Amino acid sequence: DIMKHVRYHNPKADFLIENVRMKKEFEEYITLHTENALGTVHKSLINSSLVSAQNRNRYYWTSFKVDQPEDKNIHLADIIENTPDVKYDLSDKLINGFYNKKGGFNGRFNPMNPDIKKKSFCLTARYFKCGATDPYIITGTTDFNLYGISARKLTPRECFRLQTVPEHHIDTLLNAGISNTQLYKMCGNGWTHDVITHIFKNSNN
Repeated sequence: DIMKHVRYHNPKADFLIENVRMKKEFEEYITLHTENALGTVHKSLINSSLVSAQNRNRYYWTSFKVDQPEDKNIHLADIIENTPDVKYDLSDKLINGFYNKKGGFNGRFNPMNPDIKKKSFCLTARYFKCGATDPYIITGTTDFNLYGISARKLTPRECFRLQTVPEHHIDTLLNAGISNTQLYKMCGNGWTHDVITHIFKNSNN
């Protein structure tokens, strides 16, 4: 309704709608109603892994055609801080809580070995809560059959780097007195900067 109102006054106005990868029935619902309201709609599924070190599949509905961004070949090792504060280390109690009752391991960890070309798991707005399905970095043993894994959270700077936020903007955010909880929420709720930049470059406006 808002976009219909905008286009009534400016028929050339472009639009961008974004949402997570979802069940086909939900994706088709959004596409159908957007087409009914606004006419021609172009839908793209873009994984942020093409421009970042993070696997992050998102649907984008636009009023103009959007191609896939070029693969920049960025990996997790490219965005890791050299000497993160020990406050980001996970406690043994938290790590052991990632094991289920059958002894299986539910945690999602990335190795810190710089020789391994790997992407991070997707960030979410709940990352500050330290859930088992959130991405972490292994700093010790990788034998998940044993207790005693050493690991840490991604730092806020690393999270913003996963979202390809320019470094000078990250410095501004980290020096603004914002709590880590809110910084993590911003990263998880945000768009991948370089994906949006790429999409806007496809627009004629």
